[in-house]
Amino acid sequence: MTHLQRLVLTVLDSKKDEQFAHYENKAGLGRVALVACFLAFTGGIHFILLTTSLINGTYSIFQWSFYILVLVIFHLLEFFLTAMYNPRTCTADSFLVNHSKAYTIAALASWFEFWMELYFVPSWKGNLWNIYLGGIVVILGQSCRTLAMHTCGKHFHHIVQIQRSKTHQLVTSGLYSIFRHPSYFGWFYFSVGTQILLGNPFCVIAYALASWQFFNDRIPFEEMCLEEMYGKEYDEYKKKTIIGIPFIS
Repeated sequence: MTHLQRLVLTVLDSKKDEQFAHYENKAGLGRVALVACFLAFTGGIHFILLTTSLINGTYSIFQWSFYILVLVIFHLLEFFLTAMYNPRTCTADSFLVNHSKAYTIAALASWFEFWMELYFVPSWKGNLWNIYLGGIVVILGQSCRTLAMHTCGKHFHHIVQIQRSKTHQLVTSGLYSIFRHPSYFGWFYFSVGTQILLGNPFCVIAYALASWQFFNDRIPFEEMCLEEMYGKEYDEYKKKTIIGIPFIS
């Protein structure tokens, strides 16, 4: 048995969890390294596909590879920024790869639609209009979310905070001087942009509706918590800013 085979069996053997806790524990270096290596490998393969497809003029493969690359970058940035500003709470879950069952189902649905349409209606794929427009929306959305996380720094959390700690401060600078939730604003348009990029007409609508419903539930709850934490300071801040996601006020 090779060293690699023994390593794989060790990771999969639940009886070894206590001995090799760095793989079982979501904060363990083993778990973090496995997720990071998977994302890096996936990104590397699709970067090669992206360059070769661009040279060969196979724009449908370029379209898919571009999408996978921006998805990999999104997950890596989520982890890196969390590790930079909140190292104590940073775990393998900070990659957001396993964000939720709904997130996984949405991703699988978009992949299924892309490949089914590529097979049955190939003329729908590889359109430069989709690639350009989707790419612009995705890049702007990602840039907005990344900048928001950077501006918020140690005050940014993936989980809504219901109690104010001694170090909490209301961030009102940068994008926060315009948008109350710029990370949500960026993520909303990023998610919809990925489906424009893939040329998925059904998932464009489905993603827009699902993302809207998610933030329509989350934002009022978060603002209620912020109002309890900051009182009149947050009420005044709300009057000067917008949410930016359609029909959420």
